[in-house]
Amino acid sequence: MGEQSGINWTEHTWNPWIGCTKVSDGCRFCYAERMAHHRKWAEWGAGKPRRLAAESTLRKPLAWNRRAERTGVREVVFCGSLMDVFDPEVPDEWRDEVFATIALTPWLDWVLLTKRPEKALEYLKGASSRLGRLHDLAWYMRFDLPKVGTVRFNPANHPLYVAGRIEWPLP
Repeated sequence: MGEQSGINWTEHTWNPWIGCTKVSDGCRFCYAERMAHHRKWAEWGAGKPRRLAAESTLRKPLAWNRRAERTGVREVVFCGSLMDVFDPEVPDEWRDEVFATIALTPWLDWVLLTKRPEKALEYLKGASSRLGRLHDLAWYMRFDLPKVGTVRFNPANHPLYVAGRIEWPLP
């Protein structure tokens, strides 16, 4: 669900989860649905569970970013070849992790595909109310710490925290 891509305009594809629901005639011949069905990765459609990727897959963009920074060559990541980032059946917490990952990877150029621009706008308009959670997620990911249910301390008071290092791609 991530690594080198066979798509000629991107270096990587990254799918933090697999699954979606068709929303229009444009979805009639959905590549992702056929691929997921053929490989038995996930069921497709309304009410079907989305398959969350393994933690190792979720962290791959951090390694790609380190390599891009080291070589000085930006890399493109296509997020969502087997899912829709703004699928309404996915909790906002999953999207929060996607945007925390994007915030932590300034050497990567991200391409997010959605058939739901209205859901994207709704999510981004509500982003300011979630910035604290996004910041906490990014802090855990940046220092490769195990994720816990809730943050029980203020990361700004931790000696590893560096103010201003994270540039959020959110309004």
